[in-house]
Formats: sequence, C-alpha cells, structure tokens
Amino acid sequence: MLYFYLSLFRWGMGEKMKGIMCENAKELAQRLHKTLETKHKRYTLRLFNRFDVEKSMWWIIPSKAYPAYKYGKYMVDEGNDDTFLVGIHIEKGLEKALDYKKNLMIDDSWVWYEFIEAVKNGEVKEILLNIHEKMKDTVQIGILVDVPESNEQLNYKLQEGRFINQDKQKA
Repeated sequence: MLYFYLSLFRWGMGEKMKGIMCENAKELAQRLHKTLETKHKRYTLRLFNRFDVEKSMWWIIPSKAYPAYKYGKYMVDEGNDDTFLVGIHIEKGLEKALDYKKNLMIDDSWVWYEFIEAVKNGEVKEILLNIHEKMKDTVQIGILVDVPESNEQLNYKLQEGRFINQDKQKA
C-alpha cells in the first residue's frame, strides 16, 4: 500500500483561525463532519485508533463502507508541536493478488486514479498554490508519501511556491 497524506492546514491548537477553536482532533473532526453533511451527501466519521479516542487521527469518509481504503478521506490529526493537521488521505491499493488481503486490491473504483490524473494535469498544484496564496503564512502545506513495506517516506513542504523535499532540500 502507498499512502499519500496532504496536510492542507496546520495551525496551533486552541488558537482562533477563521472562527475555529478546538481542544483536540476529535472535536475538530466532529465540527468538520457536521459542516460537510448535506441533504444529498453523507459522510462517515471514523477514528483511526480506537484505543486512544482523544488522541487518534480522524477520517471523514464519503461512504459508510468499511474498510474505506478506496475512498479519498479528509483527515484530522494532532501534530507533535501542538498543531492540527487537516487535509486529505489517499491510498493506492495492492496491485498483486494476495488471498488474505482482497480488500486491499486496487481496481478502477479507487480514487487513486482520479488523484493521479489531477496531479499530472496540474490541478493539485494549482489548488495548493491558490490555498497558499490566500492563506499566506497562517498555514503550512505539506505532502507525505508513505510506502509502508519499504519504511520509506517522502516529505515535501510548499515554500515560496515550490515543493521542497525536506530530506534533500531540493524542489
């Protein structure tokens, strides 16, 4: 599995930002979930770590399906530096069949393909630059690509209109 985390917003807990003030990721996720719900669109609020509800990452999923690997999910988490991380979480499933992990097999219904097309045609870059331009220094935009089997992570931050690899300090 390949995980792509796009943290669109990062700000201090308890600080006011556009009228939002929350004690933890759970409260912020509940508020965002309520805001997203409409008459025609339903979302499911799910915690990542059921053993630590107050400190868990939370997902807001456009489906009731479980597991929800194939869906792009909004994510809300707490950073290690008293900040919130709010963004999207997209997964690329397995390409080779494994008997015990059939629900991890990618197919045409996964949002991964739609996301990759949006990266290729520049939509994602345009959206992120637009957010950065409007929000300036009130948020940090970062991308984390996690390849669990290889224990590899690629970490990028948007700096001066360019995505910089944090390990190599190169665009």
